[in-house]
Amino acid sequence: MEVEVITTIINTVGFPIAVCIALFWTLKQMGTKALETMNEFKDALNRNTNSIILLTSKIGDNSNVRIDK
Repeated sequence: MEVEVITTIINTVGFPIAVCIALFWTLKQMGTKALETMNEFKDALNRNTNSIILLTSKIGDNSNVRIDK
């Protein structure tokens, strides 16, 4: 094969393959980061839920308490 043929093959096939690999890697990284973010959000939501439950139990049943606006 001549050098020009090899260069043409690399330019026509190699670049798209490299771009596909780069896009796959980027999507994989984004998916991992999204999963980490969702887990952090879930943990924060669980902590907030526990805090609300604790506050509710400390307040007790004060149905006669009136809140003026």
